[in-house]
Amino acid sequence: MKKVYFLANAYSPHVRQWLYKNKEINVDVDVLTIDVDGPVKPEANISYIGLPILRKFKLLQYIYAGLYLRCSRKYIGLLHAHNTSGYGLVAYLSGRDYYLTTYGSEIYSCDHKSALYYRVIKMILDKALRVSSTTQKMKCYLIEELKISQNKIFNFSLGVNDAFSKSTITEKKQFIIFSNRRIGELYNTDLIIDGFYEFVKKVPSANAKLILLEGDLDPKYAELIYNKVDSYGLGASVEFVKGFVAESELVECFNRSSCSISIPKSDQLSSSILESISAGVLPIVSQLSAYDILISSGVVSVVENSVVDSFEDVYDKFINNELDDFRVKLMNFSNNLNQDVKGDLKKFYSEN
Repeated sequence: MKKVYFLANAYSPHVRQWLYKNKEINVDVDVLTIDVDGPVKPEANISYIGLPILRKFKLLQYIYAGLYLRCSRKYIGLLHAHNTSGYGLVAYLSGRDYYLTTYGSEIYSCDHKSALYYRVIKMILDKALRVSSTTQKMKCYLIEELKISQNKIFNFSLGVNDAFSKSTITEKKQFIIFSNRRIGELYNTDLIIDGFYEFVKKVPSANAKLILLEGDLDPKYAELIYNKVDSYGLGASVEFVKGFVAESELVECFNRSSCSISIPKSDQLSSSILESISAGVLPIVSQLSAYDILISSGVVSVVENSVVDSFEDVYDKFINNELDDFRVKLMNFSNNLNQDVKGDLKKFYSEN
């Protein structure tokens, strides 16, 4: 097949997984990006197509990159944009054929933003030759709300890298909660802090700790989180992991943790949750339809009343050594989920 060029932040965990799985099916991929920061360079050729003078103006960077590709004779092949509003715009402006991978955070919110934003998102989706999503809910939303042809939507999950299933089984003496989604309003980080504060007050003997993954955070919202942690006096109990982290660092965080938490307002079937399951660390999740397969399979703990109640429930399992039983169930589920990934990916990139 044609050479594939990802339009993407090469350092994001999402793109890292796509690169890993494409390598398994022998798809030749290079990455074209306007992002320059990351903890570990991925195993792919990376070309910077932004303009250094515009680095503080991301929208202008996307526009410049798209027009650059339109005028350039380099990078001839299939473009695959990873997100709609940013790199999808680059693909659209390039005038070339492209595939598109959707992010729940931008698709589900597009009708709550300006009319212009909605029209741009739809325009980019309409022009894409193929669109990938990870849940049936996203596929239905694209068809029903954005009127995207169902014939070009491919619905599948990429599973997770084997590194997570090989995480070390260690005796966990401290109750540690890992929030492995970036700090952001979409991910309800403030509710996690509130719940953790209530839990620490109710069960001081737990000696609990919360790990927060900063990721590609919103600085204004992050400042609110930092202030809340300080006002609650949680400084010694909350650990912030800065920026995008290497896969080995994520695995190390899971090795230390008793459970993870992901309670966004909306989502697809996130690789962050699947990574936790693969590592044998029980995820606490919100009750979203995107997680139906996880909930029905009994591999997650669902927030039904409050975050603090969920923390207490998982802590009871922790002190009664019940989480070890969950570990086997979680890893078996992950192994079964990973079996069909190669076939789905080959269909997505097939030229038929």
